[in-house]
Formats: sequence, structure tokens, C-alpha cells
Amino acid sequence: MSDSVVCVIAMFKAQEGKEEELKQVLTALVEPTRAEDGCLLYGPMQNSKDAADFAFYEEWRDMAALGAHAKSEHLAQGRQAMAPLLAAEPDIRLYSKIA
Repeated sequence: MSDSVVCVIAMFKAQEGKEEELKQVLTALVEPTRAEDGCLLYGPMQNSKDAADFAFYEEWRDMAALGAHAKSEHLAQGRQAMAPLLAAEPDIRLYSKIA
């Protein structure tokens, strides 16, 4: 992947009964992540037909900015907090814009 804008789709599935707890953990990541250098867009979403299904749409200036995010303290704390709430491993996908 080049040094162009990096798009990320990050998907999370809550365990039954843990939807609100996971939502709180995920929303706590928004403010510090949006303040990171290189974060262009960080949008959390919840499926309107499945309350256990969450996703983030992210845009990062480049791979270096995304790499710094991956090493951030708030994300490490978020991963630790969400681990017992998840029904499956997060599905993190990287994309490049094509148009």
C-alpha cells in the first residue's frame, strides 16, 4: 500500500448482553483517536438491525499515522477493555480509495 490515504473498516461483534458495555468502550476511543496526528476521519457505527454489530470507518493520512494509532496507549487500553465483551476477534480491513 502506498503513502496515500489509508481507509480502514474495523468490525466488532459483542457477546449477547454486552452490547452497551462494548458501545461504551468503543465510543471512549473516539475523542483521543480523532486528536491523533494523521487521523482524517474516525466514525463509529452500530448496525440498526443488530445491536451487537459495531464498525468504525476510518481514514488515515498514511500508513505511518495508522501505525502510530495502532501503538497508542488509548487503543491498547481499549483492546484490553473490549476483549471480554467480544463474541469474535475484531475484523480489521485496510483499503485504498479507487475513485
